Amino acid sequence: MAPVGVHFITVTKEGSRLRLWLLEQVRPSSGVIQSEMDLDDPLSLVDPYSQAAMLALLWNPKPKRIYFAGFGAGRVPMILHHYFPQATIDCAEIEPTVVTVAERFFGAKLDNRLRVQIEDGRVWLAQHEGHFDMMMVDVFLDNGYSPYRLSTVEFYELCRDRLTPDGVLIVNMLAEDSYLAERLQSLGRVFKTIYVCPIQEENNVVIAHNCGEVEQESLVDKAAALQGIHRFNFPFARHIPSLSSDLRSIAPTLEEAYPFMDDAPPEGYFDSLPSFNTPFSRVDAKLPCPCGSGRKFGDCHGLPARSK
Repeated sequence: MAPVGVHFITVTKEGSRLRLWLLEQVRPSSGVIQSEMDLDDPLSLVDPYSQAAMLALLWNPKPKRIYFAGFGAGRVPMILHHYFPQATIDCAEIEPTVVTVAERFFGAKLDNRLRVQIEDGRVWLAQHEGHFDMMMVDVFLDNGYSPYRLSTVEFYELCRDRLTPDGVLIVNMLAEDSYLAERLQSLGRVFKTIYVCPIQEENNVVIAHNCGEVEQESLVDKAAALQGIHRFNFPFARHIPSLSSDLRSIAPTLEEAYPFMDDAPPEGYFDSLPSFNTPFSRVDAKLPCPCGSGRKFGDCHGLPARSK
């Protein structure tokens, strides 16, 4: 366990399971595993939410360009890299040590098809032209804080504008998020079709696109065809029965919620941010601020980086 930025970056091993954790330094409170791998079966996706995220392939089965906001240990990017040799995968990650851990412990191998930039996820996307067939937003701090600017109408409009006509956006949302309804409202202002896939009362994998709804029977047939082609080494289709377009099934207050806008964060939203000034903190002033503002840490929550 090593103090890096605002977290202790921790790797644990239990049997053949390797797990990555980001623990807040002052109040380590999370039971949320950032990434998980089975050393005996590295081509398997262990986390149910990562398995469900692969359902996006049902709408775009041959992705050529893929974008991830948040890299973690790189499990989903690496699986896509393996099974889809025609795809180029770009990832944005704010903490370089996380990428180092992914390479050292989780077997991540970066190349001209799997690239990681140390940058805020929204900033990177705004600065790069081109279109993606698949995008995934999966960014959390230890206590479940998700950057506000990665949940607003304006951000989802940017995502829409960067997607191909049949492109798909996947967003990982926590089931206990007190702003879940607001995030879904924001997404609904931009995308015509949204599916939610609840995962073990912990996560909600949200799949959004503008391709229109598809009957579940058709999705099952498409999943079987994909499985026949790729021979995925994990239960690819098991989450299809959980897919629902009824957003109120996970957010009963949806109709009363207001969408998030860039210039109007709700009062108290940032109260769950971790402490940025601790005896252990070593956040480089030039790195993206973990709050998700899009500014550098030294220009936002951070003091100038300590001299060695």
